[in-house]
Amino acid sequence: MKKKDRGQKPDDYFRAGPLEVARFGRNLFMKSEWDEGQFNEFQQILIKRLPLVKEEIQSLIDDVIDSISRHDAAQLMLRAYWDMVGSNMVFDENEKHRETESSVSSLHVLEYIQNIIASSVTKEDQITPLDESNWEVLKEKIESIYQKICREYFLCEQAASRFDPNINDELEQFRFQAQLHWMVVRGERYTVHEEIHLKDLLLCHNESIESVFGIGADQIVLEVSKILYSLTQGVGDAKNELCAIDKEIFDNMAPADLASLQNCKSEEDLRNIFQNIIESLGLENQKEDAANRFFGLGLFDLRAITDLPISFLELLSWSPGEETKFLAEGDLRGWPLRITPISQRPFLKIDENYYCFNVFGLFDNLYRTIQKIVFSQRPNDRDRWISLQKANTEELPLHYFELLLPGCRKLKDIYYKWYPNEGAMKKKWCETDGIIIYGDHLFVIEVKAGSFTYTSPTDDFPAYVKSLENLVLAPAKQGSRFMEYLASDKKVRLYNANKEPICEIEKADFRKITICALTIDPFTEIAAEIQHLKPLGIALEGIPVWSISLDDLRVCSEIFVNPLVFLHFLQQRMRAYGSQDFHTHDELDHVSLYFEHNNYSLYASELKLSSNAEITFDGYRTKVDDFFHEKLLGLDPDSPFTQETPEYLSKIINYCSGDPQKYVELSSYLLDCSYDCRNMISDGIEGALKSQPLRKRLKVLSTTGEVRLSIACWQPYLFSPDSAFFTEQIKTEIVCHNEENRKGLELYFDEVGEISKITWNTVSKEEISSEDLVKYTALAAEMKARRVSQAKTVNRKIGRNSKCPCGSNRKFKQCCGH
Repeated sequence: MKKKDRGQKPDDYFRAGPLEVARFGRNLFMKSEWDEGQFNEFQQILIKRLPLVKEEIQSLIDDVIDSISRHDAAQLMLRAYWDMVGSNMVFDENEKHRETESSVSSLHVLEYIQNIIASSVTKEDQITPLDESNWEVLKEKIESIYQKICREYFLCEQAASRFDPNINDELEQFRFQAQLHWMVVRGERYTVHEEIHLKDLLLCHNESIESVFGIGADQIVLEVSKILYSLTQGVGDAKNELCAIDKEIFDNMAPADLASLQNCKSEEDLRNIFQNIIESLGLENQKEDAANRFFGLGLFDLRAITDLPISFLELLSWSPGEETKFLAEGDLRGWPLRITPISQRPFLKIDENYYCFNVFGLFDNLYRTIQKIVFSQRPNDRDRWISLQKANTEELPLHYFELLLPGCRKLKDIYYKWYPNEGAMKKKWCETDGIIIYGDHLFVIEVKAGSFTYTSPTDDFPAYVKSLENLVLAPAKQGSRFMEYLASDKKVRLYNANKEPICEIEKADFRKITICALTIDPFTEIAAEIQHLKPLGIALEGIPVWSISLDDLRVCSEIFVNPLVFLHFLQQRMRAYGSQDFHTHDELDHVSLYFEHNNYSLYASELKLSSNAEITFDGYRTKVDDFFHEKLLGLDPDSPFTQETPEYLSKIINYCSGDPQKYVELSSYLLDCSYDCRNMISDGIEGALKSQPLRKRLKVLSTTGEVRLSIACWQPYLFSPDSAFFTEQIKTEIVCHNEENRKGLELYFDEVGEISKITWNTVSKEEISSEDLVKYTALAAEMKARRVSQAKTVNRKIGRNSKCPCGSNRKFKQCCGH
């Protein structure tokens, strides 16, 4: 932090043993006072505790398995579902929904119970009624399993690895994070996107899907969307229906019914009176259905809420005890670090009925589940599926980029002749999945449709790392190869799949070139840390890559409503890629950090200063979560994501948005400015527009330092624009401050103060001839003297340590005050 802040008292402070935690605003600082000897001593304690921790966790799991086997499976799932609903309820309509430890824990309980039911046989002869007491005991044990793994097992295991000379500490840290993500993170995409996600991936495979399941892909999407609705909004519908039925009953009560209620002597008499009224109104079926959905299993009964065929339900369901690997004997038996049954089949079959209780268990893996079933049922369709998947997933990113960059030029399946790999002696046909051209931006698109986490990082970490290589390193190398080809000549030729030439492009035409590696599988956490994967052997040195999942690209397409803002975000995102100071565990944190801090990698560096502490940004995506939660509720909000942009800068960006491809560089240059600089520019324009009508001539605005910009605010209804005069002023500034170049921005305003035209150019030092240099040197001296004189007139005295008013960006005592 800045020196003046170092004496600031924290808003909160906590100390436990050697650990100190202090909060300053939203920044949390943690420090340990242990020396190396004390730390190593504590690590030895953890190592000794590792076997005991494993025994404790396994004992808890065995108790949970035994308890679940002694209860009715459907009633257990029903109770777990309502517990999850209760922990996620928001009672104040103005309160934002937030994930809490309780809501996350209740989801883990629901999922774990389903995994155990799928893996163990119910002891029908030992069924125990599920009351509140034994439910609380069961829930507490499941929560303890997760807590002990996260808070004790991982720490003890990491301690053991630290004393193994063959183990890389950074690699172990990544393995820990991968295991944690595998075990606890659910809901890989926003609920409002689940239907479109399935449509994007499944519809192209309709023929294979219909042949296996007897139902088309579009119908599957429709039917599982009914499940989504039932599990997320069905409770509210059932409650409203019951309330409406009760109101109709009371509104239609006859005087005799009211008299009978007053004389009622038992609960049975009361029920009979209401039942007679319900039957007389013909509401018995409606009441029974609503009550079954609110109190019973109606919300989850797939044959009741969908028209999915039995063949589909059967292939995606586990009967109790049918899955055999999760509880198989061996290390970590029944641990949620193993591949779970729900990740393979999302439904339960209980007493010949099919149920779905977990929306995340359904949607997080549904595409891959359907794919695996098709491969097993129709092996001959495998190659066709993979081919269609490749073509489809190469098209989808282009579609979402077009939403982000309307009017962009898209080229798909690009071929070119180049050396296929480093050291190759002969050129061969190479391919890139697509390119996108937008103004002076070129995007090289590489798509990987292979599964990201097809195995648990606990079971097979090398395979987990290999999948990362395929999804990150391979597309990065392919994109880099295309960049080499692009730089090989002034113009290079591109070909289609038939090896026919389609166009030529020139590297000099592009100010920014971005390699974009996409995957159809969730990639959020890994993508956010893509520049820190060197310990895994995935080195991307010299190859800046924007690695992102299709889900997050879809999110961006709804957040960024202005293509110029999106391009500037991407520019800042790639700066963050190059920063070793920057860490975050979520790709969408990058989006929120951009809107809050603009150049957020610079913000991270300023926070760090000379400290060796690691800085991690977490929780910034909350605003993104709120936006899509409102969309789920049907509120259809406008994107709330904007940066602090003063009036006249906003007017310039809005004007540029009318022809965004023409003004990409200008908008990027202005959006790059700090908030102070933005305000200075906007205030300067406002001041010029007010003073020029009195002066009847141009007042040139100029900034110095990193932002070397001169602005002319032309008001043609007052005086004629003179671009030559403005160019002279720019050259004078260049000589005055010994600059290599300077940007010139000419704004044309109409009589109501709106921008009617913009011109934008760069003037370089080389454009000033030796003959003109004498003239501009004299003009520069006059400019300096005039500015200092004006400053003295206004301020009477200029402080020796103040910035020199001549615009040199140096102190007055080191410049004109010398």
